[in-house]
Amino acid sequence: MLDVRGLTTQLTLERGPVRAVDGVSFSVPPGGT
Repeated sequence: MLDVRGLTTQLTLERGPVRAVDGVSFSVPPGGT
């Protein structure tokens, strides 16, 4: 699992609609990871 606590912003800029839950779980659109 990725450390979204530091990648949340980066993922948001790259993927766009990225939702972080408790700074641990996250969901990306189809075709992402």
